[in-house]
Amino acid sequence: MPQLNPSPWLKVATLSWIAYAVVLPPKILKLVFDNDPNQTNSCPTQQTPWNWPWL
Repeated sequence: MPQLNPSPWLKVATLSWIAYAVVLPPKILKLVFDNDPNQTNSCPTQQTPWNWPWL
């Protein structure tokens, strides 16, 4: 059975995974997120309590 012989496909699979591991992380880490989670608002928001009329 030819699929059990790893010589034709193992090298291709290994090189493709190495290429993905080298090329993709810098592209993903270069992305800029729209909202900064550390950004604080200058005016605090006023929170109003909920009204539970049935209690």
